Amino acid sequence: MSETAIATVGQMTAAPTTGEVFAPRTMAEAWKLAQTFHASGLLPRGIASPEAAFTIIATGAELGLSPMASLRSIHVIEGKPVLSAALIAGIVQRRPDLCEGFVLVESSDTIATYETTRRGQAPSAHAVHHRAGRARA
Repeated sequence: MSETAIATVGQMTAAPTTGEVFAPRTMAEAWKLAQTFHASGLLPRGIASPEAAFTIIATGAELGLSPMASLRSIHVIEGKPVLSAALIAGIVQRRPDLCEGFVLVESSDTIATYETTRRGQAPSAHAVHHRAGRARA
């Protein structure tokens, strides 16, 4: 890693609610982080450019995710950032004030179906389809 990349990473702040993670404070810092991660060659194949990495980091930031959590759990499908089933479950479950239950009821190579219960409402089933890859949760 270059001295510039180390200096840039060293200037980032830890997100107070998630522990010790890198959290860019500006778009410029997020862009530099995306470039550094892409240059490492360690990102998933679907993240083919620094711009794609930046878009995923920005998408995750809107949901309160760290850059690494975003890059691990937001996938590029047909050119769009899409949340993984595990990430959707995690986001829902971290809101116990809204979510009473979130249970996997069916899982195959192409679909995962969850039964969700919003506080004060009857349970409902939601299917998460994955055309590319496996849907098993």
